[in-house]
Amino acid sequence: MSATTEAFFAGLDERAPRIPPTIDGTVRFDVRYRDHTEQWLLRFVAGGVQAERSGADADCVAVVDGPLFERLLRGEDRLSSAFVRYAITIEGDFTKVPAFEWLLPDTVGARHPRQLAEGWGRAR
Repeated sequence: MSATTEAFFAGLDERAPRIPPTIDGTVRFDVRYRDHTEQWLLRFVAGGVQAERSGADADCVAVVDGPLFERLLRGEDRLSSAFVRYAITIEGDFTKVPAFEWLLPDTVGARHPRQLAEGWGRAR
């Protein structure tokens, strides 16, 4: 397991408040590396989330390459963008995917639209 993955899952409790309490279900990530596959199961229950290394059945299963998964966890790429590029495969209840995306850090270098608008107004 990479240091990025370990740090992300260790800090899940800090990011869990971002999950709406109506989200309920499981998402499994099959993270493929050259020589092995890691499986992570996330359980969303009443606004909280629990993670464990498990290959158990899940409502939604996402298959992703290890380097891409680590970029997602660092905020260097977006899950929705990876899906559109066919870099990630998602099977099952797709509605669980946004719950995971809410746990991810903001994209590196991203700014809030208000910041952009304020800067644009001063530039005029």
